[in-house]
Amino acid sequence: MACNGQGALLLIRGGRLFESGGGTVAGEYANVEEILHHVHVGDTRAPLLVRLYPEKGGTPIDLSGLTVEFYMVNSAGVAVVEQSDTGVTVTDAENGLVSKEFIAADVDTAGRFFGYFVAIDGEGKEETFPVDGRRLVVKVYAD
Repeated sequence: MACNGQGALLLIRGGRLFESGGGTVAGEYANVEEILHHVHVGDTRAPLLVRLYPEKGGTPIDLSGLTVEFYMVNSAGVAVVEQSDTGVTVTDAENGLVSKEFIAADVDTAGRFFGYFVAIDGEGKEETFPVDGRRLVVKVYAD
């Protein structure tokens, strides 16, 4: 699959998709301003699990044969986690499921961070989820 569209994502917690209300999951995501993932400084047991969708809804992105990386930046846009497939696992390629297990260095500072995934095909073509990069918020709490 070539990565050539615009992508969205949905957070999954406890095996359930986060939704903003009724209707289709992908369609409702378009109206969600932020998706939050909460973690405490140093916590590495709470993976971030998401399902990647095209921006306009539809079926999940098929991740078969793609490499998926995770990035996280602070509010100034400075990389906290940069170009890393460390801890990133495609858990169900056909259904667009991917998880990110944080290492201690990823969550060693309290604050509000913005994460995004990049799917890369064999030709090096990339697709970013979510497109705007500021919808997936990773909130790291201090003691």
